[in-house]
Amino acid sequence: MGSVYLIWILDEPRTTVYEKLIDYALSKSDAFMLVLRRQFDCDINDFEFILLKQEEFENQMQYQKYLKSCEKSQKEMLIRAQIYKERKKPFLLKLQPYLIKVRHKPEEWPSTMCGDRSNKINFDINLYKVCREVRAHLLEPEGLFHWIYPYFPEDLCFFNDGYCWLSTSAHEGDAEIYTNNKDDVQVLKDLGLKFKYKDKEIKMFYEEY
Repeated sequence: MGSVYLIWILDEPRTTVYEKLIDYALSKSDAFMLVLRRQFDCDINDFEFILLKQEEFENQMQYQKYLKSCEKSQKEMLIRAQIYKERKKPFLLKLQPYLIKVRHKPEEWPSTMCGDRSNKINFDINLYKVCREVRAHLLEPEGLFHWIYPYFPEDLCFFNDGYCWLSTSAHEGDAEIYTNNKDDVQVLKDLGLKFKYKDKEIKMFYEEY
């Protein structure tokens, strides 16, 4: 892609600023991407939790403390999984008419490189068509980093002609925008975004659709 302006968003765009960013993104894009945790499509009662053996601890007290901690973590995970299961399906049904493609167990997406871990990661990538009808659904989260498990699919990204120009990693609170037009920098400031930027040689992520 050559030299572009790499823009790092410093503070999460929320409420009015987020709405302005979504409107701007819809005007510049022909597709958007969401990341889904496919492992929670199964019955949550079938989850298996692998515990360390008692022999790996110095004494019984440490082992009991470990078991109690695991029990708490397991309950929290099951609660999150249930929330995800109950909220994800209705949300995806609303987006179903605009679905372009699904990529199962991807090795990478704009904000993530799985590498050698890809065979252990259970995600799906859904790519959707941009149109005015999706606006209300994209505004259901109240901020750019609210696209996060268990309440929504994750890591909203926007594309134009196959290239990702807005990438997010909601869990880490990271978002980047790539543009070769310096005028876009001022436009983003006018939207109320807080960011820093620099001119940089970069290879933009490409997704065929």
